Amino acid sequence: MSVRSRPVLPWIGVALAAFIGCVGQARADTALAREALERMVHAMRGTNYTGVFVYRQGTDTLEAMRIVHRGGNGAERERLYSLTGVAREIVRDGDRVTCILPDSNSVMVDRRRTRNPLDSVLPDDLDRIGRHYRLSASGDVRIAGRDARRIRIEAGDAYRYGYRFWVDGATGLMLRADLVHGGEVLEQIMFTELELPERIPEAWLEPRYSGQGYTWYRTPEEQPEKLGFEPTWRPGFVPAGFELRLSERRSIPVVSDEPVEHQLYSDGLTAISVYVSALDDEEAPFDGLSRMGGLTAVGRVVGGRQVVVVGEVPARAVIEVAQSLTLEPGAGSP
Repeated sequence: MSVRSRPVLPWIGVALAAFIGCVGQARADTALAREALERMVHAMRGTNYTGVFVYRQGTDTLEAMRIVHRGGNGAERERLYSLTGVAREIVRDGDRVTCILPDSNSVMVDRRRTRNPLDSVLPDDLDRIGRHYRLSASGDVRIAGRDARRIRIEAGDAYRYGYRFWVDGATGLMLRADLVHGGEVLEQIMFTELELPERIPEAWLEPRYSGQGYTWYRTPEEQPEKLGFEPTWRPGFVPAGFELRLSERRSIPVVSDEPVEHQLYSDGLTAISVYVSALDDEEAPFDGLSRMGGLTAVGRVVGGRQVVVVGEVPARAVIEVAQSLTLEPGAGSP
């Protein structure tokens, strides 16, 4: 027995040394990736830049948009407008967002960040991301004529997607982002032009459409913006790492004439939202699963209310959250 065992020992030592070396390299790689992501988030918020990027959602939606962004702590402003497809324009001044939709003659004004392709992929809590994703850095490529480092964020379970970022080596700006699931690219953003003006004139930030004669939808200033409303409906399950970040009851005219209960759960990179509203007497309830690119939504009727769970997560995540939703004991249906 001892004679046969002896030749195995050197191989165990070699394997162990290789493993230790790989672990050390992985830790260094993770630190490099995290540093690049921190730099990217800071650059996207604090840098003056203008450019054109293409946004692909699934296989059906391909859109080109131009962005003008003025950076600054507490004074960030930007303007995005579509160059292809349906005309739309988003103007942001700090946390005040105005979304202009000429095709429907409507304007939406809100005190939170309206979902736009660039902003929706930026991480907001790198400490929490490391608990449920694996970070690594690999390879340099050219995008929009600039050198970029690729950063991988791999999902640690079946309730999340993976991400790939390409970060500009000179400025830290995000030049490309892919949302991936297995071998499939669900959404993609990529700059084709990028300029870095020293200053951004006010005229560049003015919307093309005045909104005169349009229907305006505004979020009242007094509505809660943080975790302050005690929800009457709660999910019995949310994926590990997703924490309640916002709980509110707010007016969403395009959804319901009555206030809508909204809860938002985030893992620091992506989010799952739960909406509970009155049933529409004129339209059939949303019951089933819908997907557009990486965005997945499931609807069901619970206790005479319309429940919709939506997130940039795999179908399994929103389905299990929706199935677990129940009315709090002692709470009456609003």
